[in-house]
Amino acid sequence: MNSGNSWNERTGFGPTNLETMLSTDPSQFPDENPLPDKKKLGKDTEGSTGFGSSEGGSVPLPQEVADYADGIKFPLELEHEDPNYVYRGLDDSAASPGGDYISSPVHLGTSPRFHKKKK
Repeated sequence: MNSGNSWNERTGFGPTNLETMLSTDPSQFPDENPLPDKKKLGKDTEGSTGFGSSEGGSVPLPQEVADYADGIKFPLELEHEDPNYVYRGLDDSAASPGGDYISSPVHLGTSPRFHKKKK
C-alpha cells in the first residue's frame, strides 16, 4: 500500500481513494486538456512519417490516426508492429511475395475510406 501519495515502482501512486474523489468539488480544478499539443510544445508537426515519429513526441497527427483506423497506413511505416492491424489500402506491393516481409494481414482495397458514400 502506498500511503505517502508518492509514486513507487510496485504500486504507482497506489489505490484510488474513492471517498476523497467523490467528496472533492471538481469545479476547483482548471478546465484544460492534460494532453500536450505539439504546436504549443513548439515542435513542427508537418511531415511526420509515422505514428508518433515526429520530433515532438508520441502524439500522432489527426491524419495519421485516420489512416491507421482506415487501414491505409502501410505496415512497414508503423513505428511499432501491431498484431491486430490489417492493411486495407491499395498498394499491391504489400501482398507481393517478392516485396518486403509484412506480418500483418493484407486485404487490398477493403478500407472503409474507399466505401464511404459521397455527400
